Amino acid sequence: ARRLDEMLGGAHTPDPPLGAAERETCTAGVDALRQLLEAVGRHDVVVVHDPLTAMLAPSIRDRGAHVVWHVRLARARATPEPREAWAFLGRYTPAVDAYVIAWREPFGHGAAVEHVAAVMPAVDRVAEKDVAAEPAGRNDPARDIAWSSMLADVAQEDRGQHVGGRLHPRPAVAIR
Repeated sequence: ARRLDEMLGGAHTPDPPLGAAERETCTAGVDALRQLLEAVGRHDVVVVHDPLTAMLAPSIRDRGAHVVWHVRLARARATPEPREAWAFLGRYTPAVDAYVIAWREPFGHGAAVEHVAAVMPAVDRVAEKDVAAEPAGRNDPARDIAWSSMLADVAQEDRGQHVGGRLHPRPAVAIR
């Protein structure tokens, strides 16, 4: 998991390509972690932060919960490592409901904006929340609200059937 996380971050790893031995190790790790799922209930939103816990996505979904992966992406590096890591993880993570990324950008004189974005592949949707960022190390209620709102969007959109538009209640009185 550590090697995959480093590869996703763009770090160059001189190790051989990911293969059968790594798949076996990941499968054993996921089997060992499954006992942690006892506390996961239906309609919970589980945020995972690393490749090994993201591999639990199918088991989490089987319990009726939503799976969100908070991904830390590589910064503008054109290296093959992130691509190799994503290709390796693809077989383990098809049940991830959303991939969430967060980043800060300077705005004006000493101010910053925090961006939180969710990519939801199953519903072809991207949602983003932007809030004024507090200086590092301070409790930031606006950031908490942005994250809560983003997770609510994921839970609402996940597994939703929107073919032909949203469903609306029928009127109580017949239309004439």
